[in-house]
Amino acid sequence: MSRVVTFAPGALFGEAAMLDGRARSATAVVAEDAVVFSLARGDIDALASTSPALAVKLLVNLGRQLSARLRQTTDTLRDLVDS
Repeated sequence: MSRVVTFAPGALFGEAAMLDGRARSATAVVAEDAVVFSLARGDIDALASTSPALAVKLLVNLGRQLSARLRQTTDTLRDLVDS
């Protein structure tokens, strides 16, 4: 198994699978002791019912995270093609 990315403390991962309901595209393995919190799609649905404004903020932030990762991947691929 090769390492694709290393996340800093406080980072999130798995958001695409949580949003689209498909299987995760990668496996996460900790390199050292870690505390990991999970949030399932049902949790977001429940949050939307009880606190819609908070759910919107959460989903907007997830969208920003996905956008940043897509842009980073695009830049990496562009660099590979250009070299």
